[in-house]
Amino acid sequence: MHTLEESLHYIKQYPKEAGVDELVDLVDAIRPRKVSESASSQLALNKIIQLFKNNKELLDHFKLFIKRVVHSKNQIRLFTELGISANQSFFSELFRRFNEKILPATVDKDELLSVVVDVFHRSDDYIWIEAIDPKTWRELFELLGFETNKNKFVADEFYPSLYSSVQIIASRITSLGLEPEIIVRLPHIESYNSSFQAISYEVNKFVEEATTPDAEKETVIQHCKHIKVLLNQCRSAVEQVRRNQKKEGVSISLAYLLLRIDQNIERLLRILGSMMAEKKEERLTFSVQLFTGMVRYENQKRGIRRHIRANTEMLAYQVVEHTGQTGEHYITNTPKEYFHFLKQSMGGGLIISFTTWIKFLLHFKVAPLVQGLLYSLNYSLSFILIFVTHSTLATKQPSMTASALASALDDKKHQSIDLENTAELIVKLSRSQFVSFLGNLIIVIPLPYFIAWAYHYLTGQLIVNEATAIKTIQSIDPVNSLSVLYASITGMFLFVSGIINGYYDNMIHYGNVAERIRNYKLLQQYFSKEKLNKISLYVEKNFGGLMGNLFLGFFLGYAGVFGEITGLPFDIRHVTLAGGGFAMAFYTVGDYISVDTILSSLIGIFLIGLMNFLVSFSLSLFVALRSRKVNFSQTGALLNRVFAHFLAKPMDFFYPPRKRNLSLSPEESTSIHE
Repeated sequence: MHTLEESLHYIKQYPKEAGVDELVDLVDAIRPRKVSESASSQLALNKIIQLFKNNKELLDHFKLFIKRVVHSKNQIRLFTELGISANQSFFSELFRRFNEKILPATVDKDELLSVVVDVFHRSDDYIWIEAIDPKTWRELFELLGFETNKNKFVADEFYPSLYSSVQIIASRITSLGLEPEIIVRLPHIESYNSSFQAISYEVNKFVEEATTPDAEKETVIQHCKHIKVLLNQCRSAVEQVRRNQKKEGVSISLAYLLLRIDQNIERLLRILGSMMAEKKEERLTFSVQLFTGMVRYENQKRGIRRHIRANTEMLAYQVVEHTGQTGEHYITNTPKEYFHFLKQSMGGGLIISFTTWIKFLLHFKVAPLVQGLLYSLNYSLSFILIFVTHSTLATKQPSMTASALASALDDKKHQSIDLENTAELIVKLSRSQFVSFLGNLIIVIPLPYFIAWAYHYLTGQLIVNEATAIKTIQSIDPVNSLSVLYASITGMFLFVSGIINGYYDNMIHYGNVAERIRNYKLLQQYFSKEKLNKISLYVEKNFGGLMGNLFLGFFLGYAGVFGEITGLPFDIRHVTLAGGGFAMAFYTVGDYISVDTILSSLIGIFLIGLMNFLVSFSLSLFVALRSRKVNFSQTGALLNRVFAHFLAKPMDFFYPPRKRNLSLSPEESTSIHE
């Protein structure tokens, strides 16, 4: 590796012979050994600038060297491809990145793009490049002083390729902006010309003016300003489509299309800024932004996670937002709502009691996959029955209510976070979750025991034989079994089912399914208009919930089968199913087990419920906060208020006050406690 001085000396001695390899050596000398040591790069670049100022011959030879490298390469691909997704779909771009992770693509050495690839070959180069003060880059660019003899607005080395690049990008914006997915969401295009339609024409006209030998600078600059207005209108149209996605739904393909439009608009604005900004300082600033941005894009062009995140953020937000709207129904404010919720939870416990009974009836010798299918159908139908009867299952709440809490913590949605109201929301969520568990368990333990007794009394047979009963009790032992781990797996499935719920709700809106049902000619032959309206409304409001519960049933039904086939410790433990199973098993062997075993089983059921809740709620809250890009920095203050409320009025966490009760500050709590 050459030193900074050696690289510059060689370029000074042989400016016509030096090539890309010498530029690679120079950047290697500037690059810090560690990204965290970016200050050394700043010092190295300052040193180069000082050498250029003190040694005009060195500067002149370096300028000659850079201009020769630039002029000898094809430039259009650099400006029109780097940092702009070229593939037509999200998945084709994803596969391209994956393939290039394994076997990187090559770039024709005749392309200027290959210089960027070779010189900034480390994946973290953009970090130290961006860490250098932009003023330093501007100073270096100014010293290089590209001349404009061929054209008034573009350096000789970039003429006419930069104008061609501008036309290509403008044509691409027009094409993308007139895609069917965009037009259908911007109906005003039918009434008057879209900015997307005008941009290509105006850019071509601008290039024609700017390349005229006697072009008036002021006229060309004004035309450029008009183009920037059109580009901002295109941006506004893209944002309008994004805003409308909240009610119309979103897809990955649409999100990817909008991203590609944004990338092209951003690139065109920066190129035009570097050419046509009225002040030299502004032109240099745009040039620096263009340069640093290209280095970043080159370093990140194979980033799979970045590609997925950039294109799925809006979809994740929509999914979580639909889930959060459901979660608001799981919050109790008044005693009347509290007891209504208790009744709904008891209804859920009633259905799960019979689910447990049917599960034991299905416990016979069949192939594992068949056994899994039978269990899955039992669970799915039970969860769907709970859903359609508006009953409640305690473990379904966390994945829904977490999004409601994330919404309250979203400081972009609210001007500021109201800690008192947010703390009160947490109190409400706590008591809603408590009454839900209470309602489930006060039914799901006694009723299965009664069912086992009634079945034995009427038929003379046990629902659960002794061997199965002992195995059931052992399976929920918190110490000698993996019940806590399996409860965590169940929590993950509960979280995923909530995501599926929101996903299908979004798809129903995006596909305009309700309207399609109402206008389906075949259905119109069999149903009245009023009936079709009811069907479409029901599908719009409930299809996500039905699918979420269907998938949850199959997740739980096949988890044990997957563990059995693979030999992995993989199974599920659900608090209500565990409670019901214990009750039926206890009827069979209750006279033979010790008090310690009973207590251990009850502790196991409690821990299963706790893990179901914690895993599901934590994952759901994490995804909800990430999808909203919430960076909540007042966690400590919020927890202090919640704790203060608990010290002052602990019953609020289990039963609603008759009057609205504001959370107390830590100071108020301390004075009351004293």
